[in-house]
Amino acid sequence: MNENQYALGEALVNRNNLKMGNVVNSAESQEGITESVEIKYADGTKEWVSVSDVSRLLLEVDPKVESPNLFE
Repeated sequence: MNENQYALGEALVNRNNLKMGNVVNSAESQEGITESVEIKYADGTKEWVSVSDVSRLLLEVDPKVESPNLFE
């Protein structure tokens, strides 16, 4: 997947307002490059945002407590 291609349902962060949401639609140029995505936020609002203003959401998870090894 190209860095400017987003899957429906993918979690993103709008860098302008730091709100998190999911992709519900996208708009592409004639060359097939994604130019903007429509994000639906948890409160139900939707907003079109340029791909230059969004970041993929990365979540940090704690390791299993019962695991003796951090790599499990």
